[in-house]
Amino acid sequence: MLPIKGIIIKNKIDADEEEYEYAEFLNEKINLSSSVFVDKKDTIWSLNGYEFAKKHGMNEVYINALVFFKDFPDRLVGGTKEQYETALINYGKAVASVAKEYETHGIHTVVDMFNEFVDYNAPFSERTNNWMSKLSVEDLCKIAVAVKEEMPNADLGYNDWNFENPEKRKMIFEVIRKIQGYEKENGCRILDHIGTQCHTSINDIEGLRQSIEELQQFGLPIDITELDISKGLDGVDYETATPEELAAIRKYEQKLQNDVMKMISKTFYKLRQTKDLLL
Repeated sequence: MLPIKGIIIKNKIDADEEEYEYAEFLNEKINLSSSVFVDKKDTIWSLNGYEFAKKHGMNEVYINALVFFKDFPDRLVGGTKEQYETALINYGKAVASVAKEYETHGIHTVVDMFNEFVDYNAPFSERTNNWMSKLSVEDLCKIAVAVKEEMPNADLGYNDWNFENPEKRKMIFEVIRKIQGYEKENGCRILDHIGTQCHTSINDIEGLRQSIEELQQFGLPIDITELDISKGLDGVDYETATPEELAAIRKYEQKLQNDVMKMISKTFYKLRQTKDLLL
């Protein structure tokens, strides 16, 4: 079974009877794994994130490993190669220490080790700004290995958004293959899942379905780490539409929004059924 984890949504799917079993499958996953995103500067952090998680019935938290980068840039600039390698290892130990603290309080921790490695806009190349001007894919692989050495059961992932765009998806897949290539060359396991931030719209249903299906090639669980479905139909002139037309458009937008949710539940349900049959 390829699990869905960390779907952020408050309302259950409003599905008709025909779609009920698929909707129930997705709702079951939503109810079983609420999540909280932890930022080092966030109030949640200073008030002990695990206490916040427990208070709100959350059994899993997501940590973006890159929030620690501000503590390390000076050590990653200049100096000897040995000093640089030591800094990478210490970086991994720092991430693992936070994850361990959550685990000791009964909160499972997922670490976004590789986060948004591809540019937001075309030509969708690997990003080289901010922390990515200092840390390469290989560097983060070394940090990930250090995390695993400290915490073998750490759940590490690659997380990105706009998988619906085939050009961006192609580049994301290249980065994932680099990570898996490092694993093969060094005899280690780094990636435990792939996270897709579904910042999607009612116009992207086919692209979203295709992206989920294509992600199967990596043989890893897929996490829907964020989910929002914006309205607004392509090619519709909202300014000149009459009140009656707008009412009809809004009704159709709601239908398409529900269709996207049903598609997500159907796709994962079918993947689960296929996996069960293979077993």
